[in-house]
Formats: sequence, structure tokens, C-alpha cells
Amino acid sequence: MFVAPTASRLAAPHHAIDDGDRLTLTDSLALEALATPGHTPDHHAYLLHRDGRPAALFSRGSLMVGTIGRTDLCGPELTEPLAHQMFHSLRRFDDLLAAVSDVAHLSWRARSVGIYRLWSDAGFAVGALLAGILADLVSPTAAIWAVAALTAGSGLVVLVRMYETHPHPTR
Repeated sequence: MFVAPTASRLAAPHHAIDDGDRLTLTDSLALEALATPGHTPDHHAYLLHRDGRPAALFSRGSLMVGTIGRTDLCGPELTEPLAHQMFHSLRRFDDLLAAVSDVAHLSWRARSVGIYRLWSDAGFAVGALLAGILADLVSPTAAIWAVAALTAGSGLVVLVRMYETHPHPTR
């Protein structure tokens, strides 16, 4: 038996789940179902909790390194509505703020979360504008590569500049 969203309406025997349902795997591990329509109308991602805290996200083709899942696979009439749903679904993962808070010292936690939100929201806006302009002027492929390069570059900046997350030498 396998797990699948109730909205999939599968004929095969399966354990149907809905948004927010939790499956206990062990005493310390549980999976939480997150409805994330966009890649498909019934798409779900799964958040693994270890000892009650988020440990990993399984997004099943919806969220990948440098890109997101296609929204045109269910037909041209659903492409645009699914793209809008995908945007809202991916915003559910803004809970990464909790990860920022976890590494931030109490004295500068509020400031770090504010900076994260500023750059996160600015990144969405700049990325969308850049992608649109490059897609029109050059090609959609160039737009995708440019956004991927910017994403990788921002990751390198965080790696170098966020000294708070670097290992501390033992004293």
C-alpha cells in the first residue's frame, strides 16, 4: 500500500491523505502532507519531522535546485491557473524563517529575519523581472540560466558572509 493525496482519486488501493495529515513513521519521525497544487492540481509535498522539528522537505518535482516543476503537463488550459497555484504553494515554504531564527542569536534574531524577508521578497521581484526581460530579449533558456546563476551566487554570498553558521573552533 502507498500514500497518495485524496484529490488524486486513484483506483488502486492506497492510504489517502489530505493537507496537514501526519503519518508517524517511528517514535521520532513523522511525515506531514502539504497540499502544494501547481505542478499538478492534486500535488503534495511532504515535510519530514524529526523529534517534532522540520528536518527535510520532499517536494516531488515541484521545487528543485534552480527551478520549479512544469505547470503545462495537464494541458494548455490549466497552464496559467497552475502557475498561479504554484506561486502560492511555494510561498508556503516561507517557513524557512524558522531556520533563520534557529541560527540567529537572540540579540539580532529580529534583524536577521527582517533582512531575510527583504532579500527573499526582493529576489522574487528582481528574478521575475530579469527572467521576463531576458526571455523576451534573448531566449527562455538564457532567462533560466541567469536566474540559476543568481541563485547560486546568492548561495555563495550566504556561505561566505553568514559567519554565524560556520563551525566554531573548539577552545
